[in-house]
Amino acid sequence: MLLILTWLLPPDENAGWGVRTRRLLLALLAVAGPAALLVLAFYGYLGAVAGFDVMVENLLVFPATTFRAVRHLPYPPLLPNWSIWSGEGSLDVRLGRLFGDYLRFYIPLLVYALSALLLLWSAIRSWRGGRRFARTDSMAAALVVMGAGLFVQALSRYDEIHVLPAALVVVILIAWLVRQIPAARWEKPWVAAPVVLLLLVPVLLYFVAPYSRLSEFVREYPPQGCYSTLPRAGCVPTLPGQDDVVQILEHQAPEGEPFFAGLPRHDNVFANDVSIYFLAGPPDCDAPS
Repeated sequence: MLLILTWLLPPDENAGWGVRTRRLLLALLAVAGPAALLVLAFYGYLGAVAGFDVMVENLLVFPATTFRAVRHLPYPPLLPNWSIWSGEGSLDVRLGRLFGDYLRFYIPLLVYALSALLLLWSAIRSWRGGRRFARTDSMAAALVVMGAGLFVQALSRYDEIHVLPAALVVVILIAWLVRQIPAARWEKPWVAAPVVLLLLVPVLLYFVAPYSRLSEFVREYPPQGCYSTLPRAGCVPTLPGQDDVVQILEHQAPEGEPFFAGLPRHDNVFANDVSIYFLAGPPDCDAPS
């Protein structure tokens, strides 16, 4: 994206399209060539060991079709569900339930749209004035494209964890948007007030809320405590019943024999507890049983 923008937008000197095209092709070769070699080497080896049909099925087909079909979560509506406000819990808990998923969904879309409009306006001004597109603007354009792709990827299963990569891009773009405001504009309240509000939202959403949740986890599980009797857990808390299951396996399962941990039915829940394979493995073994 950066290279193509540099090719399309006015250059520093009066170089023709032929010279600029050759520069673009050389730059693409220098950037994409090593990357392509690494990809071919890694996935070529992976496909040779596991089978190319299996690799394509697990890396491309399954995430694009089956994963979305069985793991999809509904998107937040255009208007917040105000009935959540009357629920139980403290003020910060109810605010998180009311606006958490809503803001995590719509704030990235708002920031990407504002950034794209500002970049388009800046590109038109640069083109008409014969000036070069700023390097930081080119980087911001690349971030908009990458962030939009990460957001689309999160739509297969939209929740806090899967949208986190797109949120990281949003924080960087917000910093870029603020820097585009001239110093004189900050003295005008109709400019300063919306910007301050826009800055407060990601601070509360991406910094204050995670810190609050992390503090709650630390209060419930102090780092100096031990919350599992399993050697492989390393005192990290396990899911309810996992310690008992592993202890039963240690006493009743034949030593060295493989075992399967799964549900009797998969019509409602298709995923099994794969962590049980790690927890039930011998302490000196890194691979699951």
